Amino acid sequence: TAGLALLGDRFAGGELLAGTGTIAAVYALAAVAAPLSAGSLLQALGPGDLFAVTALLYLLAGLAGACRFRPPEPSLGERGAGGTP
Repeated sequence: TAGLALLGDRFAGGELLAGTGTIAAVYALAAVAAPLSAGSLLQALGPGDLFAVTALLYLLAGLAGACRFRPPEPSLGERGAGGTP
């Protein structure tokens, strides 16, 4: 839901519609792929190693998201009288 909120803050109209459709498609794909891949990894690696692989993936995703995050630019109404935020 945080991703949808950020999407709504940054886009409007057709871009917003395309973005929400893309998020829904990715969620649907993940709902099918995640249990299949988790079951396969659990059989191949065992419970302890599966946890380590999952923790590493979450760490990498978090770092990638933190590096790519950019707050939205303030609008003219949010700026001060001198033109500075």
